[in-house]
Amino acid sequence: MINKFIIFFICLTTAVFADDFKCQHYEFDETNNWLCAHLERGTFQALAPDVLLSNKIPIDNDTIKKIEIVFSQAELSYEEGNYAKVEQDYRQLIKEQTHYAPAWIKQAQFYSDLNREHDALQTLHQALEVIADNADIYHEMGLVQVRLRSFSKAVTSLAKAAVKAPDNSHYSYVYGIALNSFQRPYKALDVLQQAHYRHPDNMEVLLALFAISQDINEQTKALIFAQKILLIKPDNDSAKRYMLKF
Repeated sequence: MINKFIIFFICLTTAVFADDFKCQHYEFDETNNWLCAHLERGTFQALAPDVLLSNKIPIDNDTIKKIEIVFSQAELSYEEGNYAKVEQDYRQLIKEQTHYAPAWIKQAQFYSDLNREHDALQTLHQALEVIADNADIYHEMGLVQVRLRSFSKAVTSLAKAAVKAPDNSHYSYVYGIALNSFQRPYKALDVLQQAHYRHPDNMEVLLALFAISQDINEQTKALIFAQKILLIKPDNDSAKRYMLKF
């Protein structure tokens, strides 16, 4: 079933051209400060070793502590501008923990922070050769590919991440936003609606559904999502204004 979904998504994205790409901005308050989720860079902060849930290889506590130390040291070296030390630390960590996806991803994010996007992409391709079909790697790859303007490839990577990690609402959200940016609002709504079924209280997904429904003049759907938003967040001004308007 997963493979069928991926083939379907790939067919949808093969006709996408760079000129079609636009970052959609919405008018209501909650989205005024949104960065395009599919354009985001990894902020260079130390992550807990178990933060990426699709890493399947069990790691003992001593190894986790060692990884935490490397992440912290790399962050400190980055703040000090010692980029050679950061790169060395991550290369050594990957050598020792080859099947640990977060190490590859943090190295790629480090390259992205230095505007070395091609190095970031190469790192992620190498990671997939070792850790096949990892949703977290596919997601990061999609973000890098967007920044490199490889838009059809980016949507495919984001699709794979969303399909392979259906419990990760953020991956579905980013994929949905990317589809909408490619002028595929109805497909975006479908992806986000499925994420909403799995995560009915997720505000990130609900706000996106609400915004896109307004953009395509689906007033009934927008009202439904506004009601759901207000049930969770009664002080949401944009949803309240929309309810009063209609």
